[in-house]
Amino acid sequence: MKQFQEKTLPFITAILLCCTFLYTCSTNRTTDKVLKSNVELVLTVDSLTQEVKTLSDSTISISDIELRLELEGYKVSARNLYYNNAIIRTKERPDDIMYKYNQEIEKLTKKIKK
Repeated sequence: MKQFQEKTLPFITAILLCCTFLYTCSTNRTTDKVLKSNVELVLTVDSLTQEVKTLSDSTISISDIELRLELEGYKVSARNLYYNNAIIRTKERPDDIMYKYNQEIEKLTKKIKK
């Protein structure tokens, strides 16, 4: 028994130390890989966040679209009235209606600029 302890115990201890060393190196390498991939993911997420902010700043809201459509409608109506003198059977004069259209166009233009 004493002979077994003298010969094999140091050998088993050396093998266990080598296994522990190799396992630790493997774990450290895996940790380094995970940290590098984490840094890459953080950079990707940051760049995507910047893109989302840029896109959200450049989008047009539905109310803005509605204002622009209404504005364009008044502009088209004013042009049609001017070119065709379309109001023949109404009580209002075409000049008065053109004035109203121009007032609405100015009002909507101010809303859009805000």
